[in-house]
Amino acid sequence: MPVYAEYHPRRSWRERWAVGHLSDVLPWRAVVAPGVVLQKNGHSLQRTYALRGPDVMGETPEVQGALMLQANEVLKRLGGQWMLQAEAQRQRVVQLPTMAWSYPVAALIEQRQRARLLESPGSRETAYYSSFRKI
Repeated sequence: MPVYAEYHPRRSWRERWAVGHLSDVLPWRAVVAPGVVLQKNGHSLQRTYALRGPDVMGETPEVQGALMLQANEVLKRLGGQWMLQAEAQRQRVVQLPTMAWSYPVAALIEQRQRARLLESPGSRETAYYSSFRKI
């Protein structure tokens, strides 16, 4: 008999992760609405938003700091017991939507801007994924 009542022998990582089903590993119980997931532990709800925007990592530290302060102010308004997970995926800009301009000067400016963004190796856009979960 082990000295400690809750003693468990050490298992290898293969034994630890050997599960019968994928659902044994996932933290989700069910999808209750489009984009809303019911969690197993605590029966909390999770909602994920996806948006596309400019590449924030290419901005100056001052602009990044200002954007961070704005995001913090929004998150403070949510109140307590919320969990936020965020992910950003940077991608190179390969195409831009075309626009019909009635003014030739505006069309020329847009054409030069398009060429600059598509030819420059540093032009990127970012896809953001934010998941909110009530704990």
